[in-house]
Amino acid sequence: MKRLLTLTALLVCLNLGAQTYEESMRYWSDGPLEWDELMLKSPKDFRTSSLTFQWISSLEKTRPAWNTVRRVTVPRVALDKSISWHNAERLYPFTLTYDQVLFDLNELYFRKFLSEFYSKGNERSSDALYSFYSQQSKKRWEEIFEETRDGMDSTMVAYYAKQISSELDSTSYPDIDKHRKSFLLGFDLGYTCNLFFGEKASTFGAAHGLMLDMNIGYRQHEVGLILAAGTGNLMKDFDNNGTLWKAVRKVNHGYIGLTYGYVVYDGTFVSLKPFVGIAERSLIPTKESGKESERSLASAVVLAGAEIHFKFYRSLYPTGGTENSMALRAFVARDFGLLKATSLNVGVFYNLSLLSFD
Repeated sequence: MKRLLTLTALLVCLNLGAQTYEESMRYWSDGPLEWDELMLKSPKDFRTSSLTFQWISSLEKTRPAWNTVRRVTVPRVALDKSISWHNAERLYPFTLTYDQVLFDLNELYFRKFLSEFYSKGNERSSDALYSFYSQQSKKRWEEIFEETRDGMDSTMVAYYAKQISSELDSTSYPDIDKHRKSFLLGFDLGYTCNLFFGEKASTFGAAHGLMLDMNIGYRQHEVGLILAAGTGNLMKDFDNNGTLWKAVRKVNHGYIGLTYGYVVYDGTFVSLKPFVGIAERSLIPTKESGKESERSLASAVVLAGAEIHFKFYRSLYPTGGTENSMALRAFVARDFGLLKATSLNVGVFYNLSLLSFD
């Protein structure tokens, strides 16, 4: 999110300077004002100062961890030095404090504006809230202008400086970028290996191949589609319901399944997700010519396992982002029907996940 909101709190001077935008902006977060940061002039109306402020929300890139680039929304109030001035004939400590009070006033009402805008249940538009709080800021400035005689009453300037400072201490910026994961769309591509246990291990050798998955998630819940294809050796004859598969042949393994997983840990570098699922396995032996035979074997499968992701690059924005990881998956599967086998399936894969945040 990038939002630029401009508040003209006081009279705007039309004599624009030659600075660039960044050179003209003097941010509240830079600390108390100094004389050398203000343009001095001798106005005909003998005003103490004319200051123009901007309310700014901009994206800034940070790197909170070696594998993470994070772009966060940074709200700031700025004094536009190119069109702001102070009366050169009123260079008193209390008039500088007066300018600082007006700066603090804008900081205070920008915080109030953002706090309500990002509050839970807020249904008002940013334009409506901006109009309200900018008017509140202007009204408060008019009060300070009258009570301090445009900054020339040092006692009242000190009073308002203390009052506004106290209000700032009790009013903070809201947590704009919570980065709480809402929806996920993930894609996996990698290597898979299937190993049978028991009697079937002496019949079917380990099958190696490729896997391609897709995951859709909401918060910690994820539903996945598993697609895998591999090839292994048939090490002894196998009776497929009256059709004899001869040994010393290759068997193509096809696999399609649905899984449900729950992410029990999701950190900056690692995430862990146990899962369960159902699938269908197809075994198709090849003839000596290399072509597949007509009779295949299909079996229903239930499975349970877990996968762990090692995140090597994350790019996060206020409303979403991407994660890149290398992952390991292992699950135990039980085949029913004619095959009646238990197997261990392991995989290593690359994952790309597209994220959205609340």
